[in-house]
Amino acid sequence: SGRGRGGAAHREHAGLEREVHAEYTRAGAGITTATPLATGRHVLDSTGKGDDAAQITGAGIALAKQARDNAALGDVWIAGSMSSMPSLEQISVTATGQAAADSYREHADAMAEAGCDFILAEMMIDKANTALVLDAAKATGLPVWIGPSAAVTAQRPVTGHPAGTEF
Repeated sequence: SGRGRGGAAHREHAGLEREVHAEYTRAGAGITTATPLATGRHVLDSTGKGDDAAQITGAGIALAKQARDNAALGDVWIAGSMSSMPSLEQISVTATGQAAADSYREHADAMAEAGCDFILAEMMIDKANTALVLDAAKATGLPVWIGPSAAVTAQRPVTGHPAGTEF
């Protein structure tokens, strides 16, 4: 199930999440990664929360900003995290096409509007979705960092995805 994922932590455990961000900040972290990784519409639609995606995403950024503002001793950047993460109910199905592109754009825009300092495109595992995520992130005008992921399996030796779709 999607319990604890897909924005549930923002709603159910906001104080704990804020305190984790604050502890890292007090320890000297110069970047704190807000946790809206799994809050895009393409992820939340499967849980009935798709229409709340922008609000849930913004709440994740807000928690990180509150922690920074209360605990920072110096400059701390807020990274808005996004990925081509699949639906919570269909974990083996990655979003594709125009619907995915629209979801990524909405997600990136929500993070930018909430005030993140840059967008971290993480767990990028295939070329097609990476391009869609990066296009959405770059369209915000914010700096973009990318974190590719890889997995090795016997059938899919580089990324865990069919041959030809990996980087």
